[in-house]
Amino acid sequence: MDFDCAIKKTRTQIKYGRVVDAGRSLYSLLEQYQGTEQEALLLAILALELCYQTGAYSEAIPLLERLLQLDISIEVRNRALGTLYVCKKKISIVTIDASLDNVELEALMNLIRKGHIFDFGAHPNGLRNSIFTNDVEQAQWLAWHQGIEEPFKSWNGLRAHASRQLYSHCREKGIETKSFDKCIASQIVEICEQNIAGEMMHFFDDVYGDLIQIAKAKLVGFEPDLYKKMWRAYKNGFFPCGWKGEFPNGKLCIFFPDPVSH
Repeated sequence: MDFDCAIKKTRTQIKYGRVVDAGRSLYSLLEQYQGTEQEALLLAILALELCYQTGAYSEAIPLLERLLQLDISIEVRNRALGTLYVCKKKISIVTIDASLDNVELEALMNLIRKGHIFDFGAHPNGLRNSIFTNDVEQAQWLAWHQGIEEPFKSWNGLRAHASRQLYSHCREKGIETKSFDKCIASQIVEICEQNIAGEMMHFFDDVYGDLIQIAKAKLVGFEPDLYKKMWRAYKNGFFPCGWKGEFPNGKLCIFFPDPVSH
């Protein structure tokens, strides 16, 4: 993947709350492009877009200081200086890293580890007030189409809003999730790699991204309404892929793959 494509992908991941993967990709690129003209852009994305927006202020500070040593535009320099000032004020507030010794999180992880939620073979009538499809192209349209028309809602947009609600809660309460991001998020990715197959591979990024966000919400004790509905679907063996009608009063869209395909 070339540099421009990699940057586009990571910015999309940040936009829709896939911050763990975005961070890994950006730090890998930063190591690869250190000392080149791309270094400034990577530092700016890491500090100004990823760390600052997710409340990782202490992580952002050395990145911003490094960015300010480079030859950058006045606009970027002013933005970096302003963000650095805010970050230093923010870290003067005491924060705590959320403990992984959490009953709600452990219950969720036990279900994920067992692997049954990845069967995606539940009977369509097993979840009330939902719309079902076994057409993979329709499921992709519901899940990914940015310009989707009424009565459907942008599924990426709804998930991004829930992600922002979660991060806002963490910032307001002074909660960090470093241990979660290091230990639990990687476990979820590994379990997904071991269990997702067939037509569901089209939605690999969606599944592990959803589960990471839902698990993080359990960890910090703040679950946006969308995550509650999504987890109810996942734990019953369904893959949530869209929304029809006004949220939260509409209907969850569910994809169930052909049994032969998975």
